Amino acid sequence: MIRTRCEVELALDEFALEEVERLAGRLEVPRARVVARAVRYWLDELAKGRLAARPLAPQDERAASAPAIPMAVGLPPADWEAVRQAADAHEVEAERVVTHAVLLLLADLDSGRLAARVARSPGGARTGG
Repeated sequence: MIRTRCEVELALDEFALEEVERLAGRLEVPRARVVARAVRYWLDELAKGRLAARPLAPQDERAASAPAIPMAVGLPPADWEAVRQAADAHEVEAERVVTHAVLLLLADLDSGRLAARVARSPGGARTGG
């Protein structure tokens, strides 16, 4: 699969950045790979119509207080286009959409929502009996 690398500046607070780095360490991948996976997860949730997948509105400046972290993220061109379209539709920068995707993934990991989804999926965790 062809991937396009784009430089993005993510406004992640210290806690979110630590969680991305912890997840990258557990998976033994670069943190940019975790960010790319977060975007793919966000796109899946957006396609399902999940409200939490909608990017934060411009007037919500909670994420703006965190320092920007530059990162080269590789995604298929169609995924970058979806990020750009969502950014345009919500009148935010593409970086804000990517940051939102990361926060959505981290929140779903922390809440157990993602683990429950994996367990329900074909080939997911099975209970013994």
